[in-house]
Amino acid sequence: MRYFNNTGNVSLFLYLLFVGIAILGMIFICYLIFKSKLEMERIDKIIDVFKSVIVTTAIGTVTLIITDLFKERKQQLEEMSAFKDYLPYVTDNKKNLNDMKFLCDFMVSVAPEGLKKSWEDWRTKLNGKEDTLKTIAALQTAIVKQPDKPSIQQIKDYNKLEDKKQAIYQDLNLNVNNSYLVVIGANKTVGPAATELKFAKDSISQNAAIYKKGNWYRTVIPVTTNYDDAKAIVSLVSEKSKGKKAAYIVSLKSWCNSPTFSATENCYICNL
Repeated sequence: MRYFNNTGNVSLFLYLLFVGIAILGMIFICYLIFKSKLEMERIDKIIDVFKSVIVTTAIGTVTLIITDLFKERKQQLEEMSAFKDYLPYVTDNKKNLNDMKFLCDFMVSVAPEGLKKSWEDWRTKLNGKEDTLKTIAALQTAIVKQPDKPSIQQIKDYNKLEDKKQAIYQDLNLNVNNSYLVVIGANKTVGPAATELKFAKDSISQNAAIYKKGNWYRTVIPVTTNYDDAKAIVSLVSEKSKGKKAAYIVSLKSWCNSPTFSATENCYICNL
């Protein structure tokens, strides 16, 4: 029944119905003529009446429906213009994925029938993107949370996954956190981490620091601009180490939110 919610579809259906009636009528009249059951004078009158009913009724019906279609469209546009008054209640300027899904749910529930499907399609796309992001996050977590330090190839795989994630953010035009950490080393004790730190400060950036996350001391370089700048540092690490080191990028907010500095260990502690 959803097909008939669209006024244009109703118009097409009725038009085809009248055409069908006309064809069936003409077939019936031809049958009577061939059987000689009607006089020619009566046949002419039947044809005239038939044409009058079909043509007048069909044209009038289609005209009225088309007129209603334009009225319905105008009403839809007026309803959509009124929705902007409600948008601040269902989303905000942070524009994260959950806000976008919430907005879609809202619009699906209140949008006119002609626009509802577009919002349903957009919600389906968002759900697919969300599933992809969850898969990427699970694969990345498996790489960095393994008992041993990730290999160079594993770190390269991690960075490819991060590129896919950032591409999704860009495709959806999401406002994501621009504070990143470029992780260039991981050690079980602070001594080797200090050696990594010296390399980072001498060759990459004076802003390099050690972050302790779990049982690992990780040498990182903070980036507060954008993802492309973080990627440039990843390439620089590989260049300066002549391919012996591989760095990867993490979001400061999700990887180490609100770190505190420990004077005892001379590093930042990630509060898990």
